[in-house]
Amino acid sequence: MPDLLTGLPNPTRILFDLQQANEIAQSLAGCFEPEAIAQRVTAGLVEKFDCAFARLWLLEPDRSNLKLVASSGLYTRTDGKFGRVPMGAYKVGKIAQNRVSFLSN
Repeated sequence: MPDLLTGLPNPTRILFDLQQANEIAQSLAGCFEPEAIAQRVTAGLVEKFDCAFARLWLLEPDRSNLKLVASSGLYTRTDGKFGRVPMGAYKVGKIAQNRVSFLSN
């Protein structure tokens, strides 16, 4: 959260978030399967950052669709409506098409 006077992020919060991200990264040690890595990342985001849910899509080889490979938190299914999303479709497809990150709360 930014400091109200300076508008800069709180250094203590940045350090805390970096430590949480490092713990997620450490949980990947010895994990070599892409699906298992994706699942550990989404589970870590939900656990460490108190997210309602986290999802991870990968671009399919034909580069026309995103495949939902991991989902943790409130929504754990990967085979539902958003299991495969065309590039440019829905919010996630537009984010991928424009190559910009997105965080919502």
